[in-house]
Amino acid sequence: MLRLIAFVLATFVVATTAQAQTQEGTKVAELGLYYQALVVESEQPVHRGFVQGYKYWSEKSGVWGFGYGEKDYFSGVLGVYYDLFAFGEESVFEIGVAAGAEKMEDQLYNRFAGDLFIGSDNLYLDVYYENGASKEDWLQVNAVWQVKTHFGLGVLHQTLDGTGVRGVFGIPKTPLKFWVGPMFSKEGRKLLLGIDLVGSQKKGK
Repeated sequence: MLRLIAFVLATFVVATTAQAQTQEGTKVAELGLYYQALVVESEQPVHRGFVQGYKYWSEKSGVWGFGYGEKDYFSGVLGVYYDLFAFGEESVFEIGVAAGAEKMEDQLYNRFAGDLFIGSDNLYLDVYYENGASKEDWLQVNAVWQVKTHFGLGVLHQTLDGTGVRGVFGIPKTPLKFWVGPMFSKEGRKLLLGIDLVGSQKKGK
């Protein structure tokens, strides 16, 4: 497993160095609202909402937060991140840690999270992990390659949902993206549908 992770990281370092040349401007803040619908045959769809954002407070560090909600459940964390190193023009390798809480079954538990991001807007790997007093861990591994301005391909893994390939479609002149991804897990095939609304602030603006 460690060898696989090391190989994926090395591949993204090399690839993002080339992809970063197409970036314009340096982002200093971002806020995104995300919606997912999990569709399983013969079951009602599960609706989820995410919010995630970050803001640099110096050239290499900043604050970030992540929130997740669905019926009868909510979790949220807030923390700090640091750019371990930069490569290319807009690519970074950064890590983040955060703390917060989750509410489930009418009880409140502490929650801790870590995030690893490597790449640029055009090609990146993002690994997010949560756990806490409830012992309910959650892992999301999200890799995306922005093939064209309004089309991207990716691989997504989420705890309980499985692993699948995503097609991401952007709407020209808007911050909206739609995506679809068939997921495969021990429980069988599933389908994830999503809508992303992401706004960003660039340096000097």
